Amino acid sequence: MSDYEPFDLKNIYVSGATRDHIETILSLLELEFVTIPSPRDLVAMLRQATDIPTDQRQSLCRAFLVLRAMKADGITHYVATEAAYTADRGDADRTLHTALCPTRCTGCPAHAVISSIKNGPEVLVDAGTVHWLRLTHKDLNPDGRGPALRPEHT
Repeated sequence: MSDYEPFDLKNIYVSGATRDHIETILSLLELEFVTIPSPRDLVAMLRQATDIPTDQRQSLCRAFLVLRAMKADGITHYVATEAAYTADRGDADRTLHTALCPTRCTGCPAHAVISSIKNGPEVLVDAGTVHWLRLTHKDLNPDGRGPALRPEHT
């Protein structure tokens, strides 16, 4: 018997699909991949700004995925990503708070991204503050041959 509920399994598949789509996320933002900062890199970055509250510091270190990228003009950008099967206001708020940290620490622009199959009505991706990597059920199948989750589980 598995320790995971179906909801947890959905998020595990979404997490994997999000990592598989790093280049897609960067393409949406017109950025080129540089690196995925390690936890040590993130802590070092946080040392540059002492005015960031503890909860926001922890949010950056626990973020699902933080990317360092570069725009064609050579300017460094950061991307904070949250992954959820159905993203909600908490996911949006978390990724927005996470994206603020690199900007406050380095002065570099940062972007908040939600990676999900669908979003709750309170996630305002159209407002331009949160970008959306819209996954499909096909993205959730590790071998790419269709949905990994049967429709009755979605």
